[in-house]
Amino acid sequence: MILDTRYWTNVLKRIVYVVFLLGSTILAFKLAVFYMPFLVAFILALIIEPLIKKIMNNFKLSRRASAIIIFVLVALIILGSLIWAGITIFSEASNLLQGLNRIF
Repeated sequence: MILDTRYWTNVLKRIVYVVFLLGSTILAFKLAVFYMPFLVAFILALIIEPLIKKIMNNFKLSRRASAIIIFVLVALIILGSLIWAGITIFSEASNLLQGLNRIF
């Protein structure tokens, strides 16, 4: 019986490739918990940077002052969105409970 080494080499390459992909996927999910805040901060910085430059140019403010203004505005927007979401969830939960009381 003659063994074809090219066939077994390809099989071994595919097995190593699949093991590497599975290991990389598991490692990526484990590290995602650690890197997620940095990714969110990077995305926010990319969004905020043009606004800072626009305020610097339009109002002739320093970078520090314009960054503080934008930071406060973005923090208020995020806080407002979270409060709005909390109120909405609370009201929908109370409507659900009232509906369940009528059903039962």
